[in-house]
Amino acid sequence: MPHWKYKGVKPGGQNVYDNWLDSIRDILDDPDKDALDFINDFKTNLFNEEVYVYTPKGEMKILPKGATALDFAFHIHTEVGYHCSAIKVNNKLVPMGYKIDNGDQIHVTTNKNQKPNEAWLKMVVTSRAKSKIRTALKEDNKKRAEDGKDALIRKMKAMKVEYEEGTDFLVKFWGYKSRFELHYAIALGDIDLIHEMKKFSVENGKLMLISQENLSNLIRTCIRLWQRKLLSLKAKSNHQFL
Repeated sequence: MPHWKYKGVKPGGQNVYDNWLDSIRDILDDPDKDALDFINDFKTNLFNEEVYVYTPKGEMKILPKGATALDFAFHIHTEVGYHCSAIKVNNKLVPMGYKIDNGDQIHVTTNKNQKPNEAWLKMVVTSRAKSKIRTALKEDNKKRAEDGKDALIRKMKAMKVEYEEGTDFLVKFWGYKSRFELHYAIALGDIDLIHEMKKFSVENGKLMLISQENLSNLIRTCIRLWQRKLLSLKAKSNHQFL
């Protein structure tokens, strides 16, 4: 056994050095981490003490002191973390944010329908768990934005509006920073396309904001058309009785 491996770690188990290197790799691989987060996580992984915990089968795992039950789930496997639905420590059900301690035996229950949410970021301390949760949230947001994009494409097609130019117009009109933000807002229901798109008219395939004056004129035109329709129906009705 190399001289840098801690004594007392049984064969097949983890060692502190490998565990620390894995944590540093996770920090470096996180594309969303800024410089301050990097330094803080690096110091945490460099100087933190460890806790030694066990799987139900007795396999020892090493995590930094202060790690939570949810950290443990991600430490076992990314998919275990993603789908973690309940955790037992020493046969007792605990919150996901429960801080684990030396000698704890931890059992993770998974559910294929479970997935990470923003609150999970406050329940973990390890760079591995944080990185994986951020990645999952980013992918989920991307899928939602695609749904919003599809809805907008269908609406613009129905209105006979050119998508690219129309989308850029709406991004600017509603004050979003990007098309992604607009698509995401639509997916979340922050923008009701059926209602909001009534604010615009279409001229030569382009969206135009209906001014108050134009709106009033449009209403008056609709009323006149409706009145003519009623008169026409009334005239036909009278003709039938003659």
